[in-house]
Amino acid sequence: MERLEKLAREDVEEIERSTEGAVAAHIRSSQNTGSALDVTILAVSRLAQNGNDAATASLRRVRELWEESLRGHTRDETALQIVLLVSDGLYFNAVLDLNAVPSPRVEGADLDKLIAAVVAATT
Repeated sequence: MERLEKLAREDVEEIERSTEGAVAAHIRSSQNTGSALDVTILAVSRLAQNGNDAATASLRRVRELWEESLRGHTRDETALQIVLLVSDGLYFNAVLDLNAVPSPRVEGADLDKLIAAVVAATT
């Protein structure tokens, strides 16, 4: 769980340095690529699903970290939640796909269009 929070802080730093903007970078990074952060999120999520309170609290802290990092890049709380829900949905679909459950993949030009729409709707 400490590893998750460390990796999430590093993710936020990378997102904030992105030249395409924090909202776009956050959404673009919401694909499961098998990175250390992705593997750790999945491991802590499994602990949380099995009733581990510390894992649940760690996931909550990571979500709050992402919220705080994006808050200044969105026009209001509703816009912030749009960004977070879209990114969560992308990640959820990517994780389902890893477990052999067919799910929609948003990639390439389609991902670019989605990002543009979210940025336009939230900034």
